[in-house]
Amino acid sequence: MLNHTRAVGEYTLAPFALHGSNHRSRADQFATCKIPDVHPGKALEEASKGVSVHAFDRMSMTAADFCVLYGSKETEETFQAVVTVFFIDTAPNVIRYVEAVRNCLVKGGIWVNIGPLLWHHADRSRGSGSRDGETKSEAQTKDAGIGEPGSVELTDEEVVKLVEHFGFVVEKHETGTTETGYIQNPRSMLLSVYRPSFWIARKK
Repeated sequence: MLNHTRAVGEYTLAPFALHGSNHRSRADQFATCKIPDVHPGKALEEASKGVSVHAFDRMSMTAADFCVLYGSKETEETFQAVVTVFFIDTAPNVIRYVEAVRNCLVKGGIWVNIGPLLWHHADRSRGSGSRDGETKSEAQTKDAGIGEPGSVELTDEEVVKLVEHFGFVVEKHETGTTETGYIQNPRSMLLSVYRPSFWIARKK
């Protein structure tokens, strides 16, 4: 998307086609949308006007395990800000996420978070954590990142206290002030509404 998009609306998606429930009509089920809504390259060029560092050097995409990459020595104290959107509840162990964010932020760096706490791994079976072909000792010494076994499901209050425990000052915290959906058909007969937690924390 970042490197090969040639025009706005170049690709057509049918996001609800594979889900057959709660549609008012087949037209709703097979409705399409065109992406992207902005051309990434042109947007980055526009963002580069009048600044010393080109936007191509300020924005990148990395496909990797969040904990392994941003908790590493190579990314230590690299970023001035981290924004997590509908993200921290994807962690089997949210402590690892907090540690990774703290690792990659500079002192005084800002962490902005918004999202619910629909813990994705809450019902996951508690396995050994080893992959096929790995010995027990290899599995224990290898950083499995978000693939590690077990899960921790905290309340919003507990998450904020955990963030503070790991060396952040929470400067703003709001819950229930915003209502939002998440990747859903607005014409569906069933709509889920989240009232996410929003907070801003600064690394000491």
